[in-house]
Amino acid sequence: MHYVPVRQRPPRRGRLFPFTRPSPLVTVASLFIFIGLALIVLALPDACLSAQVTIAWDGNAEPEVIGYRLHYGSASSTYSSHSDAGSQTACTLSGLQAGSTYFFAATAYDAYGNQSQYSTEITFTVPSASQDRSTTLSLQAGWNLLSLPFQLATPSISAVLAPIAGSYTIVWAYRNGQWQWCAPQAPESTLEAIDAGAAYWIKMSAPAQLPVNGSAGSRSTNLTAGWNFVGYAGTAPGAISTLLSSITGKYSMVWAYESGQWRSYDPTDPDGSSLSQLQPGRGYWIKMRESAIWTLP
Repeated sequence: MHYVPVRQRPPRRGRLFPFTRPSPLVTVASLFIFIGLALIVLALPDACLSAQVTIAWDGNAEPEVIGYRLHYGSASSTYSSHSDAGSQTACTLSGLQAGSTYFFAATAYDAYGNQSQYSTEITFTVPSASQDRSTTLSLQAGWNLLSLPFQLATPSISAVLAPIAGSYTIVWAYRNGQWQWCAPQAPESTLEAIDAGAAYWIKMSAPAQLPVNGSAGSRSTNLTAGWNFVGYAGTAPGAISTLLSSITGKYSMVWAYESGQWRSYDPTDPDGSSLSQLQPGRGYWIKMRESAIWTLP
């Protein structure tokens, strides 16, 4: 039996827009989309780096379209791999090599297996990163809502959590509209890596200290309409109103889980809110009225 974190507030799926500009509608006959990128580079030892890239597109209103596939490879118009996003209009890819250039295109499909033509192709070169940051996260017994404030040195979940092996029972993440989990010694686990910029539930059987190493990362995070399960990329505490100033008027609520209690921030009633600051190493639920890019000041 797998245990879902108690008192969760799962996000309700909202419409996800491109990060930069609107895109035309998608049809099975011909799929045309502009894909926006939100990049998180995950540093690995000895300059062997990998990265996580999130790609999003406009959904299609036509009822025969039931899903989308994201295709990618290391040569133009030659896609050696693909990921099925289902009905989601975003997909996160992990394990991309730093310094390498990737080519991306998407297709739509219907219930009969018909697939559209490829979308307009985009390319992206994953940058390199140097390891220059370290911190230690204090975890209490029970559920903890955490994130990493920088790019991780070794992203595999077994490596990241090795210092607290035996002290945690399960980890949950929310990606591409689905919950993923990892439990020690469970072969059916679906969560393989801990990525900077994302938030995680981790259940501890005993208090522990988690040291992590990595490098400075992006200070921008793509947020979609509805609930977003994200981390705070800053390295120092700060007032929510200041740290979220780039999305003022576009979000309606922030929730945090601290010391076994839910705390919230309502931008229309800051004095009546129980949450006033964002903390490094913590995860948050942010409810957006519309899609936007959150950039720290």
